[in-house]
Amino acid sequence: MRTTVYNINEQREYLKAKDPILKKFIDSCEPFEINTNEDIFQNIINHIIGQQISNAAQKTIFEKLTKLTGQITPSRLCDTGINAIQRCGVSLKKAQYIYDFAAKVKTKQFDLNALSDMSDDEAVFALTSIKGIGEWTAEMILIGSLNRPDVLSYGDLALKRGIKKLYGYPNIDEQLFAMLKKRYTPCCSLASMYLWKASDKSFENYYTDFDKWNAVNNKQNIQYADFLYGVKTTKIYCRPTCSSKIPKRENIVFFTDSADAEKQGFRPCKRCMPQLEYYDPAVRTAEEIRLYINEHFRLSGLVADTACKTNLSVSALNRSFKNVFLISANEYIKILRIHEAKKLINRTKKNIADIAFEIGYESLSSFYRDFKRLEGKAPLKCKK
Repeated sequence: MRTTVYNINEQREYLKAKDPILKKFIDSCEPFEINTNEDIFQNIINHIIGQQISNAAQKTIFEKLTKLTGQITPSRLCDTGINAIQRCGVSLKKAQYIYDFAAKVKTKQFDLNALSDMSDDEAVFALTSIKGIGEWTAEMILIGSLNRPDVLSYGDLALKRGIKKLYGYPNIDEQLFAMLKKRYTPCCSLASMYLWKASDKSFENYYTDFDKWNAVNNKQNIQYADFLYGVKTTKIYCRPTCSSKIPKRENIVFFTDSADAEKQGFRPCKRCMPQLEYYDPAVRTAEEIRLYINEHFRLSGLVADTACKTNLSVSALNRSFKNVFLISANEYIKILRIHEAKKLINRTKKNIADIAFEIGYESLSSFYRDFKRLEGKAPLKCKK
C-alpha cells in the first residue's frame, strides 16, 4: 500500500520555529525516526484487539492470534472463525468485529488500497464504518500505517496529558485544541509524537538554573509547576510568574515542588499560591479571557468587550493572552470562527454568506481571506 513520505528533520525545524515551548522540548529529546506498520490490515486488527486493555495484554493476544493463523490475513481469519479468535483472549464482541472486518476485506466490500488515495477526513470516515473502529483508532491508523503527516487526535488522553504538562494549560477543550492544531499544521503527527513523549516525561531537571532565573526575572510561565523559587531573606516560595517584587539573584533558591520548599522551611506566597497545583495568576487570567472568548466569539468588537469584562486594557489583555497561548486574542477568535464555519458547512445546508455572518464576520471578503489563510483552501472544498 502506498503511504505518504515526508522529511522528519524538516518537520522538526518547522515545529521549533512555530512554537518556542515545543522547541525546547524537541531539543531535549533524542532524535528518532518514525516507524510505521504498512500492513494496514494487521494494524487495524491490532488496534481492535488493543482497545481498553494494557499494551502487554494486547501484545500477548496479537502474538497468539499470529501463531494460530500462521499469518494474520483476511482469508486465514475467516477460516479460523469467531470462536477460535475469541480463545486467543479477546471478548466475543471483539472476535466478531475482527471476523466481520476480515470478511469484508476478503469479499472486497472494504477496499484497503483505496485509503491511500483518500484525504484524511475521507479515510477516517471510511475506517469508522468498520465495526469496532472509532475516530481515535482511525486517526492512529492514519499515523501508524498511512504515515499521514498532519493528524492531531482530540480523543487521545495521553496527548492531552502531554499538552497539560508541557504548556500548563488547565483546560484542554475543543477550542484550545483547534488553536494548537493550527499552530502545528502541517506537522501535527510529529507534534503528536513529541506530546506523547511529554506525557511520560519527568521535568524535574528540564531547565537549568539560568533558565529558571530568566523565567523569574521576566515573570514567564516557561513550564507549568515545573519549578518554584524561594526567597532566602523572607523564607517565602513563589511561582516564577508571581507579581511580587523580583528578588536579587543571590537570594533565590529553586525547588521542584511545594513539598520540597516546605521541607526546607519555606512558606507559600499568598499572592500566587504555589502550593495549589492548578493555580497560576498569569495562566488563570489568560484562561478566563480564553473561556470568555469561547462563549462569545461570534460578537463583533470582542477584544474590547473582553478587556472591559476582565478589567484590563486592550494592550494588557493581548499581552496576557499571548504570553500564555503564544498567539494574539484576535488570531484566536479567527481560529474559533473558522473552526465553527467548517462544522456549519458540513452539518447544515446554509450558504457560505449566511455562515460567515452567523459566526461574526461583517465582511464576506474577510471571511474568505481568513478561511483560505487558515485552512489552505476555499470554504466549499472543506465539505466532506
